[in-house]
Order: sequence, then C-alpha cells, then structure tokens
Amino acid sequence: MGNTEEKLAKLNTSTEYNTWLVKRDSLIFVKKELPLSQYDTMKTFYSLQEKTPSPFIVKIYNVFTTETLCIIEEEWLSGTTIAEYLDKNLPFTSDETRQYGIEICQALRWIHKNRMVYRDLKPSNVIITNSGHAVLIDPGTIRLYKAIQSRDTVIIGTPGYAAPEQFGFQQTDQRADIYALGVLLNNMYKYVEIEKMLYDDTSKKVYREI
Repeated sequence: MGNTEEKLAKLNTSTEYNTWLVKRDSLIFVKKELPLSQYDTMKTFYSLQEKTPSPFIVKIYNVFTTETLCIIEEEWLSGTTIAEYLDKNLPFTSDETRQYGIEICQALRWIHKNRMVYRDLKPSNVIITNSGHAVLIDPGTIRLYKAIQSRDTVIIGTPGYAAPEQFGFQQTDQRADIYALGVLLNNMYKYVEIEKMLYDDTSKKVYREI
C-alpha cells in the first residue's frame, strides 16, 4: 500500500474507538481502531486468514499498533447488512434464511476450527453482498478461547443476541456464537424486534420461543 490516505467517512458513532472509510491511493477500505489488548488476537486471525481464507468472512489487509491502539484495515464490501433489510421491514424468505444461514455457519465453522469465538453475531455484523452471499464483518470482537480461563476479561455482546455467559458469568466459548445464530435466524425469518422482545411484556412469549 502507498502512503496517500484520505478519510472518506466515519462509519460509527463511538468517541473512543473510531471506524473510518478510507481511501489510500486507489484502494478503498475500512480502518478500525480497537483496544491495544486485541492486537495478539487480531494478528493471529490475520495470519490464519492469509493461509486459509474463508469466503464468508471479511478480508483483513493489515494489522498494526500505535502507542495506544490496535488498528485493523479490512475490505470494504458493497451490499446491505441484515440489519438494514430488517429496518426496512424486509424479512427473508425461508430459502434466503436457509442459504444465508448456511454461509454464516461456514464463517463460524472457520472461526471455531481455529479455536476462536466471534462474540458479537448480530444483524449489523452480517452483510449480504451485491453478489448475493452472506459475509461476516467486524472481526474486531473475536477472542481466542483459553481452556484454563474461568471467565472473559472483557464483557462484549449485544443484548438480545449475547448468551448469558457473555455478561461475566463464565468464559465465552463457541456455544455463545451458536446461541446468537439461533436468535439471528429466527429474527431474519420471523422479523421479531429484539428491543420489543426484551422490554415489552406482550412479546415475552415470542422471546421464549428462541
């Protein structure tokens, strides 16, 4: 990569860790700031992806650090996130849910095979590309599973999708991703609003189905 870099747009609302759409020479990509503690995990992920990439996980171009941050540079994909589909009241058909569900499973299989946990599977972290495939984005939440550890050192997860152990009860393992996958697929097909399920008493019956 060259050295001429231009920030095209800010892609998140966080004031602590920024995510930018960046152009460097002719390449447009996403530049994401992460806690410095994520560097070893991201470097491992990057090395594994270089050897055996998955077509259903966003490609990482580079991982490096500053004095206070871990920085990842990742592929910019054209498409629509599942969250954007659902926000437009566009639930998926059974065939679409099955196809995209299989592709998401392939992405998780790659992550789990390499003894990692994704930890934040949700509609905004899966994009349906213009070519019609589901791709897992935002790998910055991934952690390495450590058999001797009793609980996560950092609590990460989205209410409604995160398994109970992600809120400090025990160490998160691959089962947390399967839990989130079940919620996601149910939401894609039935279009159940997670916020409503969590806080509206009339929807608790639906939430229990998940």
